[in-house]
Amino acid sequence: MRNFIRNIKAKFQRKNDDLNEFDIKSLIPKSGRLKSKIFENKFLKIPATLFYEIEILFEPFKTENELNQTIVQLNFIRLNTRKIKNLENSEFHFPINPDDGYVDGSIYLFDVHNPFDVTKMTFGKIVNSTIELKLEYNIIFEFEGTGYSNSLNNTLTLKIALDKLNIDTAIIGVDNITDESVKAIAGKFVDLEDFLEPDFDKNNISIKYKNGI
Repeated sequence: MRNFIRNIKAKFQRKNDDLNEFDIKSLIPKSGRLKSKIFENKFLKIPATLFYEIEILFEPFKTENELNQTIVQLNFIRLNTRKIKNLENSEFHFPINPDDGYVDGSIYLFDVHNPFDVTKMTFGKIVNSTIELKLEYNIIFEFEGTGYSNSLNNTLTLKIALDKLNIDTAIIGVDNITDESVKAIAGKFVDLEDFLEPDFDKNNISIKYKNGI
């Protein structure tokens, strides 16, 4: 549905030479974290798949005399690796929504969720359960008619914490969740040596990365 709405808006969008320009230097990262999720949706014909998620919190900043503190949410990232160490010194290129394999990203500014299109991720070293990350991205401010022009060809560099792996409870079934069943599913997608013991109840299954990875 989001892809459909985005395509319709783009088709009828008017060029406006009076748009403001957003000061991209205002976005100073404060913290970030990398999570992963084994997700399945039978209705949408999505089989159990390992996706990564990145959340970045920014330092407070002002726009139009208004104080903002916002985050970037990046979802459904495919990195195709079982072992987290394999991300070191690697890079990934991504297409733009709606092409298959795009990163579903957004940033909340000017009272709307603006598309945050990631075109490339470059990972550095893992040190003390954090990994260096460089993002190349565009912010599509014109999509929601914010009054600002799109901000293109930007880069953002920060260290993000390795958070945890979540598993959709529906994949296992709430009545079948045990240490063994969680490890059996997780082991199909990741190296269990990277993780602590599972933590779960009928509503949530998560496994944290080991300290010091």
